[in-house]
Amino acid sequence: MHGPDKTVPTPAEDWHTVVVDVVIPAYKEEDNIIHCLASLARQTLRPRNVILVDDGGHDQTVPRAREYAAAAGIKLTVIERAASIGKTPTIKRQAREFDSDVEFILDGDTFLESPNYIERCVQELYQGVGIASACGVILPMRPKHRHALAQTPEFRLWHGADTYDDPHARRGKLHALWWWITNTYRECLYTFLQRFVYKGQMVFFGTITNPVGCAVAYRRRYVKDLFDKYEPLFGDDLTNSEDIFIGFALCNEGYRNIQLQDVTARSEEPEVQRLPRQIYLWSSSFLQSCYYFDQLLRTPFRALRRWRKRRQDKASGVENLRRTRNSTGSRSASCTPRSTGGRSAGPCSCPRRKRSASPLR
Repeated sequence: MHGPDKTVPTPAEDWHTVVVDVVIPAYKEEDNIIHCLASLARQTLRPRNVILVDDGGHDQTVPRAREYAAAAGIKLTVIERAASIGKTPTIKRQAREFDSDVEFILDGDTFLESPNYIERCVQELYQGVGIASACGVILPMRPKHRHALAQTPEFRLWHGADTYDDPHARRGKLHALWWWITNTYRECLYTFLQRFVYKGQMVFFGTITNPVGCAVAYRRRYVKDLFDKYEPLFGDDLTNSEDIFIGFALCNEGYRNIQLQDVTARSEEPEVQRLPRQIYLWSSSFLQSCYYFDQLLRTPFRALRRWRKRRQDKASGVENLRRTRNSTGSRSASCTPRSTGGRSAGPCSCPRRKRSASPLR
């Protein structure tokens, strides 16, 4: 991290021509997968392929996804696993096995609230070759947001009715209370983190440490190179949260992670009783990444050290110049040739002058 990027964007490629594939990691997301796919159907920039990776959920996620994809005309590729192996292998394998320019990761419990979310991310991603990832603002998913998406024409392609019977509304008042507590806490946390901390990082460093991994666009080739480098060291178990490790690693390679403030996605948050485990996963992953990339975190302090050294060098340079001038003046006074009767008595007897006057050998 070397401070904000003050150069004028010089895109080497036209972002209108890039190929985008969307990868949806999902585990038991039968109540959210239609919201996720309907938000993709509303996007101004449509992806070439949508790859749904069911991580051993064995529920109605895949049948519902196939039903909606057929109704909405989405080219859907389904990968079903017998057992859960996590999100990290999903990102790695799709980066290696597909040939798209952009790998857009959209979790199964997340939907894109802004219709131009993918377009803005891809546009920003191709402002320069040094940008590796781009994401928007991620906020909690509340019942009113689910209801608003369910009223769109794209969502009605699935159920076709005027009203949608949301399974979340049937969970009971106690579950609704737990969910409200989590959403309130997370909304305050996300607002502070993304509107203040991440925005400050963009201003001072030109990058954020890690993108929010539930709705993020990566340059596929950069992610592939990243896994080729770190897989021999860590395998598939990078950290407890893969997006934090990937963000740190990309920054460590000299790339930038960009967050846009003008597009929004909504993600389902765990109920309050599951919140401690989620906080543990995020916190431990951040600390693990700080340990692996400790040199990266020291770069702001190195900038301060370089600034202090420049000031010291500047001050010492002026002092050295004064000493050089004083010593030169004293030598010239002591080496003045003596004259006798108006004519020179001969060359100066100064040893330094004699050595400099001697022919080169």
